[in-house]
Amino acid sequence: MVRALEGRAARHGGWLVAGEEVTDLLLGPGFVPRLVHGLFTGVHEPGSRHHALLQAFAPLPLLQEVAAHAEARGYLGHEFGDSCLLLDA
Repeated sequence: MVRALEGRAARHGGWLVAGEEVTDLLLGPGFVPRLVHGLFTGVHEPGSRHHALLQAFAPLPLLQEVAAHAEARGYLGHEFGDSCLLLDA
């Protein structure tokens, strides 16, 4: 969903315009989101495509801290239901 929204905005000068389209936009470190200002997501494995997407919304050291916190407290990974909310500053 995030790729679809951001991809659509990227093709229309930052505006979300109704329509159908396929995006090849990849979100990751260094990407500055235009529309999406937060994610409700699971904790993803470093090196995964989802983990790279999270780096568009939070710096790697913070994501590593979150993962360590979750692991130390027995939180379950993305597929098993525990989630977190990432909001931009």
